[in-house]
Amino acid sequence: MTPRWWRYFAVEGIYFKLIAWLGILPLQFDWSTRQFSRGNKPFIYSIGMTVSFAFIIPAMSTFLFHSTYQANEPIQTLLMVIQYCIVYIFIISAKSLLIWKSEALCVLLNEILDLRAALERMAEHLTPDWKYSALVFFKLFVVDALLVTVTLLTCNDFPEAEVIVKAGNMAYFSLMYIITLIGDVFVIGLLMCYSVFGAINRILKFLTNYGSKEGPVVNVNAALLHLYMLHCQTSRIAKQFSVTMDLVVLQLCAWYFFMIVYTIYYVYVVLLDKIKNGFIFYDAREYLNPLAYMSIQCSQLYFLVITPTICTERVKKMLPLLNRISEHHSKHHVDRLIEILTIDHLERDFIITNNDLYSMNRGLLYGMITTIGSYVILLVQFHVQREE
Repeated sequence: MTPRWWRYFAVEGIYFKLIAWLGILPLQFDWSTRQFSRGNKPFIYSIGMTVSFAFIIPAMSTFLFHSTYQANEPIQTLLMVIQYCIVYIFIISAKSLLIWKSEALCVLLNEILDLRAALERMAEHLTPDWKYSALVFFKLFVVDALLVTVTLLTCNDFPEAEVIVKAGNMAYFSLMYIITLIGDVFVIGLLMCYSVFGAINRILKFLTNYGSKEGPVVNVNAALLHLYMLHCQTSRIAKQFSVTMDLVVLQLCAWYFFMIVYTIYYVYVVLLDKIKNGFIFYDAREYLNPLAYMSIQCSQLYFLVITPTICTERVKKMLPLLNRISEHHSKHHVDRLIEILTIDHLERDFIITNNDLYSMNRGLLYGMITTIGSYVILLVQFHVQREE
């Protein structure tokens, strides 16, 4: 295994092994062949883990509800009940969907791995795609693991809390981490497509600096056509992968949206109560947990939306590169081929949507921020009216 292969699979392989161990995705990842495979053993194991969660989550949610129930906060209690119901429904339904669509996911993931392997051999002499590696590392080891650890530490920073309550909190945040890992299936899959688009664009940039006397005309035309076919194939895989994960992503967006609204409202209620009773600096530690928790939800939602966005942006970078190649290789008479490829590219609508309800782009983030603000204002108004 070369250093470049290790750069990709060191982090990805650990993640794939982890989700297989937790029964999230009933696929086996082989380090030697760098391929996914289906089998009866992981399939049965994943079903068993799903059934176990179906009994464990209600019992744990009931205990956490009784240990944190506040009769004088009906809105907060209602939001808490909705939160536990969403956790149960999402984990069971998402794991069931991944089991049901495991064959399609296996085929798509293997196709993108094969494409990336072929392009890595073609672009071996070019600059590696460090941006992809940094994104994967940052997502898995900073956004996921580090922030969850910080949240757990701040949650258990109260010595007066009972041990059983601390254990319940740790179990709850373990479920939150499982939800994060389920969302990472979508994020990592599209980031793999992102790396393939990047490899294609790097080869096209190399062709823009390729000397007109360094090869015959047919080599430039053949290279362009081959790269464009790989580009179209990767676009097809990315869209099929997003369609396969549509229902999971829709539930994730709803979950993170609800939890951000709930956390902001919770911080407001706690702050208002502390101000009434006399706020001291020592009380500030009570905000560390909800603020850290909210940062997790915001980060996860951001990655969920921004990953399809950066994929689309890399797809659109092909047109400027084709124009530069046309100008550089005017003597090779590639204008006709580039014109055909440009028209075909413009006719292809590469926009990743979620169940055709909305496009996954930066505009969605702005719309969510506005809607979150509206819901928080409504909850605050209900709280103020009840206090009066």
